[in-house]
Amino acid sequence: MFKVFIFIIFFFSFSFSYASFDTLNFKNVSYFIRTGFHNGTVWAHSPNANYAAGALVNGIEIELIRKRNDSLDMHYNKNGFVSGYGINYFIVNNPVIKNNFNVFYTLESTIFKFKKADIFLKACAGLNFINNPYDSVYNLSNLSYSSAVNAFLSLGLLSNYFLKNGNSIGLKIQFNHFSNGGIKDPNLGVNFITSAISYQFKINEKPKLKLNIKRRLNIIEGNENLQFTAFATYKTSTVNTENFYLLNGFSLSYNKPFGIKKTHSLCVGAEWLEDRAMTELLIYSGAQRLSNQRVGIIVGHEFLFHQFTWGQHLGYYIFKDIPYLNNLYHRHSVSYKLNLHWSIGISLLAGNQKAQFTDFRLTYKLFKKGKHSI
Repeated sequence: MFKVFIFIIFFFSFSFSYASFDTLNFKNVSYFIRTGFHNGTVWAHSPNANYAAGALVNGIEIELIRKRNDSLDMHYNKNGFVSGYGINYFIVNNPVIKNNFNVFYTLESTIFKFKKADIFLKACAGLNFINNPYDSVYNLSNLSYSSAVNAFLSLGLLSNYFLKNGNSIGLKIQFNHFSNGGIKDPNLGVNFITSAISYQFKINEKPKLKLNIKRRLNIIEGNENLQFTAFATYKTSTVNTENFYLLNGFSLSYNKPFGIKKTHSLCVGAEWLEDRAMTELLIYSGAQRLSNQRVGIIVGHEFLFHQFTWGQHLGYYIFKDIPYLNNLYHRHSVSYKLNLHWSIGISLLAGNQKAQFTDFRLTYKLFKKGKHSI
């Protein structure tokens, strides 16, 4: 999983270029419907998941896509980007991993633009719904997921060839993943790679609308800031998968936006957390005198994409009594800006390519006086 998220960093760093704010106070959007048919296979990323290796996957997908035709589009990518919502259904030829249904948000950034074709980098995130989860009495064979509802992630490449009528046909390849983010064990997750053929047709174009330019600029971060974050979640223990235990913590980081339009940010900071689920494991192992608390230092990169911030952080524990965890870990987060100062979000912490927990967070950003405009 770590290599997958490194790809995310490359994905946005390579594809996002910047243009001017000349008409940022106007909005112009076109809408499309895209249908697709998937074919692929399951990749067993762990020896414990070999029971699903090579299973055939077939699926059908439909998406509602919107294309920005104004300066916000040009601000983040001079070649354009599209976003939208979709649903898909995958049939898996395996007795343990069952068929699954996903709803998701998609973001596609143009990396190559030709006269009759575009090539996009595509990222999706949403919810996965599936039956046959792990059960300590009735289903011990499924170590891949123990929740009927999971997080769904997908990364890939999409190529569209435009027809004379304005519609297009496309080819894409995607890496797909779902798991519960470490909230409930066992949770190896399911990874499957698919290729697909799609057809896209235009359904509507909204007229140009005048927007509140002051409101739009107020969510764009221009200069350095301090971020105070409180986070918490409930998760099971590896020795007790029936009960949920509180995990909570807080972090402090210094963030420095950079780039032509300040749409990237570098950050450095520290975080503390207390994991009560780990207490159960320590007691089970006869090591109850050890602390369930951890302190880590973090460095990372964030994409400041309009109201969303997507972050990737590398951490190192400077205090950790727990012998079952490595000192090195990585954290990946998505947050939504309520206004210039407050954000809400979700974050995944993982180590050794395995999710340890997913938390929910509230962040306050403190700017230097007069240092919050572009």
